[in-house]
Amino acid sequence: MHVHLTEERPDSEWVWSNWPGQGRRGLSAEGFIAKMDACKPRIDKAVVFGLFSLASETPEAMSRDNDYILRMVEEYPDRFIGAGVVDPSWGEAAIKELHRFVDAGLRVVKMRFSSMHYHANNKAAQRVFKEIGELGVLPVCHSDWTHYSHPLILGDLASMFPDVRMVMQHFGEYLSYDAISVCRKLPNVYVDTSALVLPKNIVRFIEEVSPDRIMYASDTLSVRGGLQPQDALNRVTCLELPRKQEEKVLGGNAVALLKSVGVKL
Repeated sequence: MHVHLTEERPDSEWVWSNWPGQGRRGLSAEGFIAKMDACKPRIDKAVVFGLFSLASETPEAMSRDNDYILRMVEEYPDRFIGAGVVDPSWGEAAIKELHRFVDAGLRVVKMRFSSMHYHANNKAAQRVFKEIGELGVLPVCHSDWTHYSHPLILGDLASMFPDVRMVMQHFGEYLSYDAISVCRKLPNVYVDTSALVLPKNIVRFIEEVSPDRIMYASDTLSVRGGLQPQDALNRVTCLELPRKQEEKVLGGNAVALLKSVGVKL
């Protein structure tokens, strides 16, 4: 439920646009498919979105990243489910971009408020969420310990739109207890397991919230090392959940949620 894809670039380009290092940088579609195939159990499909547009320098940069994802979904329709990235700080341009990639077929919307230095419950985010509700698509939102993307702030946003189901990515990271408290109160909030600091709280979520609203994800960012999909898988399988629960976490819940917003699987 959570993979960033980028076009690989020579190191000389990364020095100017990001940071210096060695070799080519980025996680290509082909590279990640090889990782998916190598995993045990094998990963059949992944929800993918861009990386550079998480804090877009311009509306055009946001659109270029989304265009890359649209191309990869068209090229590998049996492996990738595309998500478009929206930066609410661009106002009307963000609304226009949202409609553009939804019209092109993407049914998932990624937002990372801490990259934009925008609070998740502010007016710009509310405006985007209103459009998301009208379009019937799925918002997936980065969560962390900052006051921009804190689980309680995301929960406040979700409470304003009870008919919009939202995925709180990373399960709050260090703040998984806060994420659980939000999900207890709000039946429209789901979580993914990417970068979760305390895997045992997967069991806690299932017991205290629901076995139907938690989904496996890896957040594989090769640009800074990151969690490889096998490592993230192991953090679920080592819990030795009952078979039906594990099947839900490792794909069943994601399939049901994605189909509910019109994704064809």
